[in-house]
Amino acid sequence: MAEVDYTRVSFRLFAEDLDPEAVSELLGVEPTRSWRRGERRKVLVPTYKSGAWFLDIERREPGDLDAQLSELCRRLPSDLETWNRLGAEVDRSIFCGLFMEETNCGLSIRPSTLQGIARLGAPLELDVYALTEDDD
Repeated sequence: MAEVDYTRVSFRLFAEDLDPEAVSELLGVEPTRSWRRGERRKVLVPTYKSGAWFLDIERREPGDLDAQLSELCRRLPSDLETWNRLGAEVDRSIFCGLFMEETNCGLSIRPSTLQGIARLGAPLELDVYALTEDDD
C-alpha cells in the first residue's frame, strides 16, 4: 500500500461569542490563528459570523497522521474538567487532511493516540484529497 503524500491536522473551536484570549488562557496554548465575531475578513464575506480558535500542527510529508494527532494531544489539556469549562456551546473538531497522488494509500493510528483524541471530546474529520500536478 502506498503512503499518503502529506497530511495536515488542525484543532478547531467555533462559537458565536468565542473569546480567543479566554480560550488560550483556559487551554494554556496560543492559537495558530483566531478571530472574534464581527472582525473584518480579507476575503468574500466582510466580517466573521462567529468566533474561532485554531491550533494547526505542522504539515508532514510524507503523511504521518498518527504523529500529528499525537502531537496535538500532547499540546492540549487532557482533563475533562478543562473541556467542560469550555462550554457546550463551543463546537470543536479535529480536521485531518490526507493528500495523495496514488490510489489505495493507507495509514494507521495507534491505540494510545486514539485514547488521546477521545479525551479531547472532538469529532475526528477526515478529508481525503487527490493531488493533481498543480497541487502542492
